[in-house]
Amino acid sequence: MTHTEPIRLAAADSRRPLVIAGPCSAETEEQTLATARQLADEGVRIFRAGLWKPRTKPGGFEGVGSAGIAWLERVKRETGMYVATEIATPHHAEAVLESGIDLLWLGARTTANPFAVQEIADALSGRDIPVLVKNPVSPDLELWIGAVERLRNAGIRRIGVIHRGFTSIDRSRYRNHPMWGIPIELRRRFPELEIFCDPSHIGGARELVAPLAQQAMDLGFDGLFVESHCRPDEAWSDKAQQITPQALARIVRQLVIRETATTTDNLNGLRAEIDKLDDRLLELLAERMRVACEIGRCKKEHGMPVLQTRRYEQLLSRRTEQAAELGMDREFMRSVLRASRCAASTKNRSQPLFFRTPHDKSVFIRIFAPAKVSCTVPPRTWNQKGTQCESATIPVAVSSGARRASEVLQSATGPAAGKAQNEEQVRRPADAVTQGFAACGSTGENRNDVGGFLSARAGPAERPVESRPTLPFFVAPCSPGTRSIFYTY
Repeated sequence: MTHTEPIRLAAADSRRPLVIAGPCSAETEEQTLATARQLADEGVRIFRAGLWKPRTKPGGFEGVGSAGIAWLERVKRETGMYVATEIATPHHAEAVLESGIDLLWLGARTTANPFAVQEIADALSGRDIPVLVKNPVSPDLELWIGAVERLRNAGIRRIGVIHRGFTSIDRSRYRNHPMWGIPIELRRRFPELEIFCDPSHIGGARELVAPLAQQAMDLGFDGLFVESHCRPDEAWSDKAQQITPQALARIVRQLVIRETATTTDNLNGLRAEIDKLDDRLLELLAERMRVACEIGRCKKEHGMPVLQTRRYEQLLSRRTEQAAELGMDREFMRSVLRASRCAASTKNRSQPLFFRTPHDKSVFIRIFAPAKVSCTVPPRTWNQKGTQCESATIPVAVSSGARRASEVLQSATGPAAGKAQNEEQVRRPADAVTQGFAACGSTGENRNDVGGFLSARAGPAERPVESRPTLPFFVAPCSPGTRSIFYTY
């Protein structure tokens, strides 16, 4: 992303954090002005207030609409503050452009709708007004970036983003999960893009505003986007997450702003230690995944449900408590365990399971149970030169575990089979594998899976062979009544 510029409002302090604050909603003219005056007294230079409020369900307070524009204009005249509001439609954009509004933002629901963003971008086209884009409600980085790009393509250059957390069905201490990795990745890709943190919407509770604000500063965010009300407990919307202007001032004064330019030479040793720990962590996670997959396969072979709720809940409870005793966040540990379970479940649904050697010369396979089966491979033309593979029956007797395909062939058909598994052997076309499946009576589901894999990995190009290749197929059971063919090249 190029040609984006900082928000740059002349009278605003250029030091971190740039604070934008005000009530969730402009409820009355008196409440709007009272809040603005108190914020101005605390040194806040940019006042925010929602005029149009999209509510999850009908019947709630949906804002005062265009009538509130005059209130914001009065705030600007009487306090000297810049004023900002949210827009969600081209009509909103036209209304604020005719007034003296200094800054706009797009809400999370709007960002999630590319059609709405494009309509707003068209309405703002060519206007020199700063626009902030909140992240979409779902954790979709590309959708967030797409909204910014639509505004940039409309000629808007002063663009920033607001991280307000993401909706999730999981129980959490937060109203919206912060998922800090997403804004961090956004910063990595577009370092010139200013990022503001909205601790009010992430936390959903006023006692979480301070720690979330500090965490945002520690991550290098440029500013804060905070909901502040002169009488928070009387607010018409989101009262639990709003704080007084005086509380906001205390939070800002207590923030520790760490200079990014500070030398990091003394951190090299700690970073090397982190790298070693990461290596060990990955190895442990991989080993845990392997065991989890084995458990899943065992359950499948014996007709057991993959997810056993009581056992899973006991595991979550025990491990999260253990994590807390070690000073770790419970929700973090729950998310790690959930991700591991989901990954293992996804892996177990892929049948058959195979993976490549480091040199990409053969396919490793996993035999799901001890078996003794045979496969008749019909004659088949492998390449344009007419080299053929003769028909034969291969007995296969193997034990559980992962083995190289060529080793299985060698144990089944003698040393000659292993010798032929070299890089000169031709890449088998996917339709040959399909025919081999048909000969074994394999299910169509597995046939398509492996055939598609071969077609995608091997490609249409075929290399000539110097001599007739030995039989490339063998059979392994995946589940009762199901066989799968694997190959090497």
